Amino acid sequence: MKKLFTIDIHTHILPKDIPNFNKQFGYGEFVQLEHHKPCCAKMMMNDQFFREVESNCWEAVQFCVENSVDVMSFSLGWLHDWGPDRSTWRNTMNNALWNTCCTG
Repeated sequence: MKKLFTIDIHTHILPKDIPNFNKQFGYGEFVQLEHHKPCCAKMMMNDQFFREVESNCWEAVQFCVENSVDVMSFSLGWLHDWGPDRSTWRNTMNNALWNTCCTG
């Protein structure tokens, strides 16, 4: 049977490990992930709980790769006013994606 063209639409992704942008830039209210139990992490801003996310946020790309998805449309799970600048965040996401798709 011929493989169907597969599109994964609007997957919310976050890297499993987000750099400490507060320390890197010396300012800000940047989100950190606090891995507190298996398959879950707390999104924290200035040591304040924002929301909990599950491992599917950082495992989604690997799932798509393993299941031969042809096109992935991402939602980066990050509000731009959370900082850092777009370039830094884009580089962080690109590195996380590279590590998943090309070295994992």
